[in-house]
Parts: sequence; structure tokens; C-alpha cells
Amino acid sequence: MPPSPQRSERTPQGTPPPDGAAARSGTGPRARRVSLPALLAVVVYVVIATATHHVWPFYVFDMYAFAAPGTSSRISLIDEAGHTRDVRDVRAIRCPPETRAALDGPTCNAWWTVVARDDEVWEVLRTRALAGPGEPATLVRRGWRWGAPADADEDAERAPRAPRPAHDPPEATDCARVRCEVRW
Repeated sequence: MPPSPQRSERTPQGTPPPDGAAARSGTGPRARRVSLPALLAVVVYVVIATATHHVWPFYVFDMYAFAAPGTSSRISLIDEAGHTRDVRDVRAIRCPPETRAALDGPTCNAWWTVVARDDEVWEVLRTRALAGPGEPATLVRRGWRWGAPADADEDAERAPRAPRPAHDPPEATDCARVRCEVRW
């Protein structure tokens, strides 16, 4: 007597059926299970990253959380010749103690800041302290107002102005200045 169709589809335990249906459905012996330690590690990482926000190695990527702001700012140095230079280019720097308060103060609240870039500046000020004389320079938070932002209504509360056409160059403003001494 020929084997019944039901009997012919059976395979030895531990091997998938010929068509691989069980493997594709995630119910067969080849189906992978998420390990509890891996799942727990991901959950712990997300909780810590959300709580600390920007503490290495736990980061929350704000750039994907909302529409682009209509303003931005960056802390830079302006040398005596009037050239704008990156703070990371100095070998040593000395600024007054109230520098951070001035550059993060209320006069600069109208401008969007990138926390990671600001953290780099604070790290340079902390680790490259100038001993002895240096050249005068001005530490400045320069803010830009970009073309019409996607969230212009929300952004208007921070920097109230009419949106600029997208093809115009950005409007730049120095919202805070602090005199420092540097060695290039």
C-alpha cells in the first residue's frame, strides 16, 4: 500500500520539511530565539541613553527626532586679524571663569545649539589651560538664521523673525563675546 500523503510529508525529527515552510515561519527547529541577555542589554542601553542623553557611550540622536530648526550656533574663536578659527585648533587657551555662563546665557537662547560641539569646546577650555602670556582672541557664539524652517512656528518663539527665503545666505549674529588669551 502506498504511503499516505500525510505520512510522506513527515521527516525525521530535527530536519525541516522539504519545502522549508517551518524554517520560514519561525516555528521549526532552525528558528532563532532572541536571547534574554541580549534583549535585556538593549533595554538597559535605551533606558540609560534616554536618562543620560549625551554621555559616552550612551547617546540619543536628536537629529532624527524633529524637523530641522531654523537657527543654529557654534562657538568659535576670532583672532586679532578678525579671522574665525576653530577652538580645537589652539594649543592652549585661558578665558575668564564666567565664560560658559556668558556663552550659554540668556542672550544666546534664541539660537539652536549642538550639545556635542559645545562639549568639545568646554573640554578644550578644561584640558588646554594656558600658562604664561598668549595672544588676545575673542571666544564667540555665532548664530545663524537659515531659510524658512520646517517648524517655523515653533522656532519663532526662540528667535522671532520672518522666515528668510531658502536661497538667501544665512543671517549671522554674534550673541556673546568673551575675551581670552590663546597660543596657536
